[in-house]
Amino acid sequence: MKIGLIGAGIAGERHAAALRMMAEARLIGLHDPDQRRAAGLSARFGAPTLDLDALLSESDAVIVATPASTHGRLSLQALAAGCHVLVERPIATARHEARDMIAQARAAKRILHVGHREAPTLAGLGLSAGLPGLRHLEAVREAPPREHSADVSVIFDLMIQDIFVAVVLFGAPAVSVRATKLGGRGSAIDAAEARIRFKGGGEARLRATRTASIRTTQWAIETGRGKMDVDFVRGQVTQTAGWPDAKPFLAQDADPVAQKLAQFVAACEAPYQEPANQDALAAMDLALQIETILSANL
Repeated sequence: MKIGLIGAGIAGERHAAALRMMAEARLIGLHDPDQRRAAGLSARFGAPTLDLDALLSESDAVIVATPASTHGRLSLQALAAGCHVLVERPIATARHEARDMIAQARAAKRILHVGHREAPTLAGLGLSAGLPGLRHLEAVREAPPREHSADVSVIFDLMIQDIFVAVVLFGAPAVSVRATKLGGRGSAIDAAEARIRFKGGGEARLRATRTASIRTTQWAIETGRGKMDVDFVRGQVTQTAGWPDAKPFLAQDADPVAQKLAQFVAACEAPYQEPANQDALAAMDLALQIETILSANL
């Protein structure tokens, strides 16, 4: 399967590395408007740099690993060219773009996957969608400043990952959203906290910042039967005795980017079945609500 890569940044590099290990697919070219960055990735992985139209015409599928604000436009262009699309998270930064993407993929019978690699991580931890008895999720995601995050707020840059996790684990509609800006000059939102209450009474408390001196990624998950704490930086999981179906931490033994990519390739090669993108849509909608609240309070 011939796959083209749009975006030669950090995410693009991870996808290129994963593709190199796959027998079922190969990277046939890449495109990035930053020619020096594209040339660097091309030299590392032996894939030619192409203009976007040429890349789309030669590819069976493309990976959109570009800044978040471009996800919708580039995915729609790729779908119009007849390509299957794996788009990095978030699915888009505007509701109409996301819905157009899903509608266009459905009409053309093309696979549209969103790169929420939190899904393989949840499975590796033995956490199911609609986790029974879930009362509380607390997530902390802190990172040093990064070049590729400047086009969107920290909500769509970092917090979107844990919003998606909350949507999957609670498996119920959100009934209230509160948010507080914790950092950022002027209208910029570089650190924030959000509290999302879901139907049934469970609550997610999410904090994200992209101006930290060190990286922190932690989850604390509490159900009626026990509690799980996950520290992804240290690779540690602790569980109370009552936690059901405890599993060893697998994240350090498997690459979630490669897992998501393998699922995408398998879906493209199988008889067409429309992917369920409702969780990605719900996460995007909640991110937009949080941004609206924060912007109104600036």
